[in-house]
Amino acid sequence: MTTSSSLAMAALRPRDQAESEAVATTIGRLVNDRRFERAWQIFASVRNDAQRVALQSGVADQLGENATPFDWVRSSQVAGSVAIISAEGGVNLSFSATGGGSGSAVRRLLVLPPGRFAIDGMVQRQPQGGSAALELISACDDTEIARIPLAPDRPGRRSFSGNFKINTGCSGQWLALNLDQDDKMQSIEGEVILQLRPITS
Repeated sequence: MTTSSSLAMAALRPRDQAESEAVATTIGRLVNDRRFERAWQIFASVRNDAQRVALQSGVADQLGENATPFDWVRSSQVAGSVAIISAEGGVNLSFSATGGGSGSAVRRLLVLPPGRFAIDGMVQRQPQGGSAALELISACDDTEIARIPLAPDRPGRRSFSGNFKINTGCSGQWLALNLDQDDKMQSIEGEVILQLRPITS
């Protein structure tokens, strides 16, 4: 087992592999049934680092059979790679894709309570060869809640921020990193640091 996989496994409280896999299967089934709150309750009971209003989480291909929808899952919609590093209060996403096209590169499930929130970010490497954005959609009916371009909001700055509101009703939201390449012969790559926070005033 790699060091990263060992660290990911250390966040799981169940005592054996079979129990961990059973918990992940149960969470996945509840999410499929759109019982997002119950799925989160179980997830939070077995993950030491679980935080509802936060973006850091495990990475599915490091957790293997223990992965849940609340972990970052890489997508096959675009050809390329995404390095995901959880940090205190946020996550670092470094991405590279080739072959043209557009779509989700990585995503995870959130269960945010009703209210207003912001995703703040810092562009470490400006996306080249296309554009990148975070998309937040309802896990119940796929309606878009917010789309946040991963680009500085003012010339000469590296920071950006996007505000959105979660209404009552569906308690689950999919957060995805979407990449849109300009040309099939070009690659798109970049790096951003993201944080999620409630807006209290």
